[in-house]
Amino acid sequence: MGLGRRYPRIPSESDFRRKFDVVTSTGSMIVVSNRLPFVLKRNEEGKLERTASAGGLVTAVAPVVINTNGLWVGWPGIHLEDPNEPIPESRPDDITPTAGLKSEKVSYFLSFYLKICT
Repeated sequence: MGLGRRYPRIPSESDFRRKFDVVTSTGSMIVVSNRLPFVLKRNEEGKLERTASAGGLVTAVAPVVINTNGLWVGWPGIHLEDPNEPIPESRPDDITPTAGLKSEKVSYFLSFYLKICT
């Protein structure tokens, strides 16, 4: 028996680049989650404020949703009396991964369930 290789060859960096650098998508990512990628709360004046959620899923997935012009559906974390109340945009100084997620690309469960599922 010769000295043949027992294990497959380890791919080189150029093999990896050739295979994976050209992967692109023209589709949009839709995330349906039990929470939105940020927390909504009311300030002293009663207006909604948006604060980024912490966590690995939000950190990893939010940029993909943003870059694919996707949609995120989830629970806002608080009861909203008016289901048509707009979700605020992120603050101008927000540098978190969810900062680029525009409010028009976010829907919450109440709206989704009542309008789509029934």
